[in-house]
Formats: sequence, structure tokens, C-alpha cells
Amino acid sequence: MPTPGTEVGQTRRSELIAGLQREIIRQLAPAVAASRLRKVARIISQDEGNRAMFGEEVRELRNRYRASVEVRQFRTYGEAANWIAAIRA
Repeated sequence: MPTPGTEVGQTRRSELIAGLQREIIRQLAPAVAASRLRKVARIISQDEGNRAMFGEEVRELRNRYRASVEVRQFRTYGEAANWIAAIRA
């Protein structure tokens, strides 16, 4: 059984992490959009809320910067590497 306040603490921690991740994404977006990158892979295994937040941020920033880079999220390194490797095919 969780101790009182633990769930509130976890929620606050998740909110702080999400805010930091949004800020990092927003700071990286102009550089990625201006680069010659064709694909960006993100590996995250479990946090569905975080995956959804990242997807929303990417859609918003892709429209803002009119970037053509493909961005996808994967659960494993192998999945991400296979997708990135398809550039060479």
C-alpha cells in the first residue's frame, strides 16, 4: 500500500519531467529542422503518457518549422536501428 502523498509526489515528478522534456524538444527543434537529418528515432519503453506528449510536441513543431524529418518512437533499440537502417536500402 502506498504511503500518503506518494502518488501526489509521483504525479508532480512526472509533470516536472514532462516539462523538461518539452523544453528540450523545443530547443532542439530548430537545429533538427535546419539539418540534413532524415530520421530521428526515440526509444521509450513504457510511459504511454510521455509517448503521447512527445508525439503532440513533434506534430506542433513539425508544422511550425515545416520540417521534413521523420520522427518515430520505438520500444527497443533494435526496432529503432532497423527503421534508421532503411535509409540505406
